[in-house]
Amino acid sequence: MWVSPGEKRDEAHDRGIVGGADQNSAREERRLQLLGRAVDGLSRVVAIEYLTAARALDMRAPLTPSPATAAACELLRRNVEGPGPDRHLAPEIEHAYQDVVSGALVRVAEDAIGELQ
Repeated sequence: MWVSPGEKRDEAHDRGIVGGADQNSAREERRLQLLGRAVDGLSRVVAIEYLTAARALDMRAPLTPSPATAAACELLRRNVEGPGPDRHLAPEIEHAYQDVVSGALVRVAEDAIGELQ
């Protein structure tokens, strides 16, 4: 199959074979920026799920969750109220997000049940 020189050049650039160190460095930096944005977005999704799960467990009282889940809810409740009147959720989401990205959520779960695998 015949491949034009332009296609070969484009493929070489995509693979980082051709181009100066500056081009390769800029390409790598862009990839890392995109990865960072993806991780941040995923962390926010996990935070919202964490907040929603805690609220659902509060509404199922007097049923009790597992020790790890109870520890996670207790961590969240230090800064975030349980169910109640309508309110602005952005500050609550931010507290949950900080629990996720700081590793505090995993630490309290591991303190309750041992190392997660």
